Amino acid sequence: MLPAVEQALEEAANKKDKRKGDQPASPIKQIWQQHHEVIRLAVLGFGVLEIARAVGFTPAMIRNILGSEVVKRQVSIMVGAKDYDTLEVKKEIDRLAPSALCVLRDIMENTEESSRVRLSAAIDVLDRAGLAAPKVIQGSFDVTHLTATDLEAIKQRARDAQMIDITPSKEE
Repeated sequence: MLPAVEQALEEAANKKDKRKGDQPASPIKQIWQQHHEVIRLAVLGFGVLEIARAVGFTPAMIRNILGSEVVKRQVSIMVGAKDYDTLEVKKEIDRLAPSALCVLRDIMENTEESSRVRLSAAIDVLDRAGLAAPKVIQGSFDVTHLTATDLEAIKQRARDAQMIDITPSKEE
């Protein structure tokens, strides 16, 4: 999990009951802990049905929890923390990208390197540049049986549209 999200969860957990000893948790505390789990799963991108199965609530109960103002605020804070961490990771990737590109260039241009390694590096660069080879080619084929009359009609329409010239050629 991202550090800022973990920190937000930890801060929420630290706001727990100040009682000492091993006294059993109050029902309210147990409910709030379940709500924290619902929030955590929602921030991680789980859907209502997945969360309901994980915590043993009905989907309607999960919707009610996620719809409350307190939970919306908490989710907003945690999503913000997650977004912040994501931006930090992106900044680090942006910082490292030029070095990675130099490494790929060195591998591709190093004739002492195996051709398989050089090819793999070249394909990786092309993929990331959006120039990847097609992975799937889809097509459909129709089978039609034409009679000689049908073929003549098609040829005539092509002649009329001046799409083809099927006059016999003079052989020299």
